[in-house]
Amino acid sequence: MRHTTFTAVLAAAMVLALVMTSVPATATETWKQLDDMPFQTMAFSTAQLPDGKVFFNGGMKEGVNGNSDETWIYDTSSDTWENRASSPLALVGASAVYMPDGNVYVFCGKDPNGLWDHDVLIYDVAEDSWSTLPVYQDLGFYREAAALDDTRILIAGGLIAHPMLPVDECLIFDTYFQAFYPAETLPYPIGMGTLVKAGDSMYYIGGHDPSASEERPFGVLRYGILNGHWEVHGQMSEPIIASEGVLAGDGLVHLYGSFFSL
Repeated sequence: MRHTTFTAVLAAAMVLALVMTSVPATATETWKQLDDMPFQTMAFSTAQLPDGKVFFNGGMKEGVNGNSDETWIYDTSSDTWENRASSPLALVGASAVYMPDGNVYVFCGKDPNGLWDHDVLIYDVAEDSWSTLPVYQDLGFYREAAALDDTRILIAGGLIAHPMLPVDECLIFDTYFQAFYPAETLPYPIGMGTLVKAGDSMYYIGGHDPSASEERPFGVLRYGILNGHWEVHGQMSEPIIASEGVLAGDGLVHLYGSFFSL
């Protein structure tokens, strides 16, 4: 059965765009309707796995006052879903990144008690098991995270819990030492953007800051991985807020889904 709710449509777009990472430059870009998700949540975290599958965790249950702790793996080749071990915490607005050590790292997010100062969740894909890493700071939520290299993850911008305003803070998490280190701050506070790696650069695209000018959702920021420096890179023709993005095989960043205003 197919649903026409906003959550189902948005999630389908997220799955389809993640699949696009394997599309070669010579292929014709087309959209195809795939099977619905076996769950209905919003503001969940996702991470692409090296075998082409996609990791899903958490989110806010649709029509229910509560968070989800469910973990699912989506197989893009067979269009099938596999239910995996539930996470230790049910988080909304978290960010997930798969790393070469075989783990998915889930950062930030709001737990069922409305708190943001909780552990980092670590999911072992092969063992289908979860562990936690204590964190003694408020990581906020709706922060963007992406791998810099085989051991480091960049966490950029995001929203602080109260009064729900964006920050310019950036952190680097080292999976080998399992520790956070400060990184250069963004050129301006921003949250709910899109973070994409392309070559030796990270691009923070769009985002939301209710206290700033209307130009922020049009902005593109660039982080040089080699020099650790942020700069204003350019402006888009349309505003992008809470979008998803992926570097496709054609060398272009594909953006999909967005609020035009909040």
